[in-house]
Amino acid sequence: MREIDYGAGFPIRLTIVESAQLISPSKLKIRVRNADPNWGKTNNVIHEAVMIKESDPKTNEIVRIRVIESILSDGTVLVKDGILKSLGKPSFWSYKCRSAMS
Repeated sequence: MREIDYGAGFPIRLTIVESAQLISPSKLKIRVRNADPNWGKTNNVIHEAVMIKESDPKTNEIVRIRVIESILSDGTVLVKDGILKSLGKPSFWSYKCRSAMS
């Protein structure tokens, strides 16, 4: 399970990682299912995606990830070739949150 936290004013939403496959040292193929009533109409929707990662060369810790392919179980394409279909722009990088003490 993983928690999705969109910040203050939004409920934390749970997803279940159904499968994950490392397809190269920097690419991960993942299948997740929304598993929380807070998702509303998209609860129980399955989402398949390919992500790329960037790591800190000193520590090898993952610093950020980006979705380059994304499709929902109903066939809706969200990201293709790294481009968000809704905006026609590159998908966003997601950064690892720092601890409250840093």
